Amino acid sequence: MGPVSLSWWVGAAMERQKRFDKTLMATAEIWAELSSATKRKVGAVLAKDNRVLVTAYNGTPNGLDNNCEMLSIPMLLEGINKLVTKPEVVHAEQNLIAFAAKNGIAMEGATVYITLSPCMECSKLLIQTGIERLVYKEEWENSTEGLRLLKTAGVIVEQLGEGAL
Repeated sequence: MGPVSLSWWVGAAMERQKRFDKTLMATAEIWAELSSATKRKVGAVLAKDNRVLVTAYNGTPNGLDNNCEMLSIPMLLEGINKLVTKPEVVHAEQNLIAFAAKNGIAMEGATVYITLSPCMECSKLLIQTGIERLVYKEEWENSTEGLRLLKTAGVIVEQLGEGAL
């Protein structure tokens, strides 16, 4: 058997990472289902060396009623039944960071898998944790600036689409 080329090793490592990415994103999707949100269920996973460190989902702070939405009063007055997210809802990324901090789990150099791309506020917090990589599934319409900020800060940002999973 002859020597194995460098390109073969690189290709094999990339394929292996794709399998881990699929599995860890599927884990984030499972955690998203635990959210009591009606409009948008979001799950997140913190992983380092392809090992799960923390899982989280969006919801209300501990001890509060876990109802994430309310009817919009101005819209109701116009005869429109529309749910809006309560201001006290904690994003999945925020829950992930809070749990890691509370339990002494370092996020530096880790990867965050999230089912929905992060908002600007969560992007800033993620940068401050020192994550190396962010992988998301769906792009939220208001996340363009947050994604740009992550990239500018040197975070590797990747989207796994429907076809990738």
